[in-house]
Amino acid sequence: MPKDLQCLARFQEETEFKFLYYTSTDSTNSEAKRLANLSYPEWTVVLANEQTSGRGRHGRNWHSPEGRNIYMTIILRPPSEEFHYNLINLSAALSVLEGIREVMEIERVSPPPIASCKWPNDIYLGDKKVSGILSEATFKGNAIDYIVVGIGINANITQEELPHELRGIATSLAIETGRHYSRGQLIKSILRNFEKNYRMLYTDKDYILNTWGQNSSTLFKKVKAYTNEGLIEGLAEGIDERGFLIIHTPEGKKNINSADILHLR
Repeated sequence: MPKDLQCLARFQEETEFKFLYYTSTDSTNSEAKRLANLSYPEWTVVLANEQTSGRGRHGRNWHSPEGRNIYMTIILRPPSEEFHYNLINLSAALSVLEGIREVMEIERVSPPPIASCKWPNDIYLGDKKVSGILSEATFKGNAIDYIVVGIGINANITQEELPHELRGIATSLAIETGRHYSRGQLIKSILRNFEKNYRMLYTDKDYILNTWGQNSSTLFKKVKAYTNEGLIEGLAEGIDERGFLIIHTPEGKKNINSADILHLR
């Protein structure tokens, strides 16, 4: 295991998280699904130093070079369907946001770049994407069997290492702050926050909804939402109790479950 990840050995002794480390795998989400189907327990974390077929939403490729960034997936086994699994996306995004802010504070980055959540599952530094979440649920009948929560974070990749087509829309912690980050310390911070935020969904769901909203770059902006049913354009007014985005349009309010969102200036 790389030196900057070795701190996770002690971390897993102190928490419920159990890490399975891979030098290389096709996709941490795909591997987590394989393990979940073999009855691996909740809080298992699949962590890779490299992905050869990293995936984002809608099957898009996630650039995953060796040793530069964070590629991990958490297995969850929700005991009930008390909340829509979209809320897990929001709690994971909020946890990444909080973790990024914490490590920038530890590194005494001043002033830190503005970090925000873009609905439904992205984290931005300024106007560029630094992280994405990919949650996938597997059902037995009508009940959720397990959910895998994939988290990709551009930690130490340089501008020159980014593919040309991503340089105008993606960034990394290193690019934005000029610092090199311990991936292990960032993972620890994110997972501590995620455990707290995930449990909060059962006890105080409004806390997650409100805190995510306070840190959102999407709310109260005019947006274009590209959904499976077509284009919806209007003002992003809020998120409902399921984590759906509420868009006010000339035809009335639309609550959307999933979409590619374009912020209009």
